[in-house]
Amino acid sequence: MTSIFRQIFRQSFAYALGTILNRVTNIILLPLYVRMLSKSEYGVLEILLLTSTVTMIFLQLGMGSAIFRSVLYKEGGDRATISSTAQYFLALFSLTVIAGLFCFAPELAQSLFDSRESASLLRILFLGDFFLVAATVPMSLLRIDQKTGLFVRLSAANCIIGITLNLLFLVHWKMGVAGIIWANTLTAAVFAALYLYVNRREWRPRFSFHELRDMLGFGLPLVPSALGDLVLQASDRYIIKYTRGFEELAAYSVAMRLAMVVSLAINAFQMAWPAIFFPMVKKPEARPLFARLFTWWILVLVLAALSLSLFAREVIAIVATTGYLEAAAILPLICLSFIFYGTYYYTSIGIQVEKKNHYSAFILVLAALLNVLLNLAMIPRWGLAGAGVAKLASNIFLGITVAAVSQRLYAIPYEYKAILQIGLTGAALYLAGVWMSGFNLLSYAGRLLLLLAFPVILWLSGFFRREEMAAASRGLQKLWGGTPHA
Repeated sequence: MTSIFRQIFRQSFAYALGTILNRVTNIILLPLYVRMLSKSEYGVLEILLLTSTVTMIFLQLGMGSAIFRSVLYKEGGDRATISSTAQYFLALFSLTVIAGLFCFAPELAQSLFDSRESASLLRILFLGDFFLVAATVPMSLLRIDQKTGLFVRLSAANCIIGITLNLLFLVHWKMGVAGIIWANTLTAAVFAALYLYVNRREWRPRFSFHELRDMLGFGLPLVPSALGDLVLQASDRYIIKYTRGFEELAAYSVAMRLAMVVSLAINAFQMAWPAIFFPMVKKPEARPLFARLFTWWILVLVLAALSLSLFAREVIAIVATTGYLEAAAILPLICLSFIFYGTYYYTSIGIQVEKKNHYSAFILVLAALLNVLLNLAMIPRWGLAGAGVAKLASNIFLGITVAAVSQRLYAIPYEYKAILQIGLTGAALYLAGVWMSGFNLLSYAGRLLLLLAFPVILWLSGFFRREEMAAASRGLQKLWGGTPHA
C-alpha cells in the first residue's frame, strides 16, 4: 500500500506542477490581469475563457478519457491503430465545428457581450481551441506511459512561452483582453506542435471504424457529464454577468481563480489516477487500498481549503488588490464546494469500472439543474454570497449521490469515521480562525498556529497508522541525508 501511495503522490505532484505551469497565464498572472484590466474587462475575459471551455467539451467528445480505457483496460487492441484513429477523427471533427463557429461568431458575440464587434475575439478564441484539441490525444498518451518528467518539461516550455507572449501583448503592446486571447492562442499552437512531435512515432496511416465506435461509445456519454459539470461549475458566472454585471463577475472570478489551489489538487489527481486505477482495479487488495487512499485524499483537500480560507483576505489583497476584497467572504464556500467535487470524482470508481457513465451523466445534469435554479433564486437577491451557497449545495448533492450509486456497483469499505474526524477538525479550526480575523501580526500568528495544529490534532487522535508514520519517518531521514532504519 505504501508503494502505491508513493507512486500516486509522485505522479500527482508531477502533474500538479505541470498543471500549474500550463495554467500560469490564468493563475500566476492573475495579479497582472487585475492591474492591467478594468473590472469590466476582466469580467469579459472570464466569459471568453468559459466559452472556450464549453467549446472544448464539444470538440473533444470524451476521447481523452476513452483512449485510456481502449489502451489500458480493453484487451486485444492495437495501440497505434487506436491512437491514430482518435487523432485523425478529432482533427477532422474539430475543424468542421470551428468552421461553423467562425460563421456564427457575430451572433454569439451579440448574445454574450451585447456587441457584434467582439466577434473577432471569439474567432481567435476558437482557433486556440482547435490547437488545444490537437494536443488531447498526445497528452493522454504521455499520461498512459506515465512520462511525468517529459510532461513537466513540456509544461515548463508552455509556461515560458505563455508568460512571454502575455507580457508582450498585454504589457508592451497594451492590447488588453485581445492581447491575452492572442497570447493564449499562439501558446496553444506551440503547445500542440510540441505534443504532436514527441508522439510522432504513434501516428500511422491507419483508421479503424470499430475502434472509433468503441471509443465514442465510452466517450460520448462523458459529453453530457462534462456539460453538466461545466454548468454546475460555471453557470453562476453567466448568471452574475446577466443579473449583476461584469464588475461583480470580476470579483467572483478572482475568488474562483484563487480557489483553484484546491481544484489544482483534483486536476493533478485526475491526470495521475487513470493510469494507476485501471490496471489495479481487478486486484484483490484494491478495495481496502482505495478506501485508505480516499481518506488521505480528503485530508489533502481539507488541508488545502483550510490554508486558503484562513488567509482569504490577505491572499486577495496581495494577489488581486483591495479592490476585490468582497471576494474573501465567498472564498471559503467555494473551497468547501471543491472538496465535495473532489469526492464526486474519486467515488465514481464503480461507475467507471462497470462502464455506466450514463449514471454520472444523469446525476451531473440533476446537480447542474439544481445549481441553475439556486443561482437564479439567490444571485439576484444575495449576489456573490448566493452564488457561493448555490455552488456548495449543488456539489454536496453531486458528491453524495455519485458515491451512493457507485457503491452499489463496486463497494469500497470507506473509512467514514476517519473522514468525519478530518471534516470536524478542519471546521473547528476554521471557525476559530474567524474570531482571529484582522490585518495584524497577532492575527496572522494565531491563524498560522491553527493551520499547523491540524495535522498535530489528527496525530494525537491516532489518525495516522503505524506503517504510515514509519514510511514518513524513512522519507524524512532520506530527505535530511540520514540512513533510514530497516
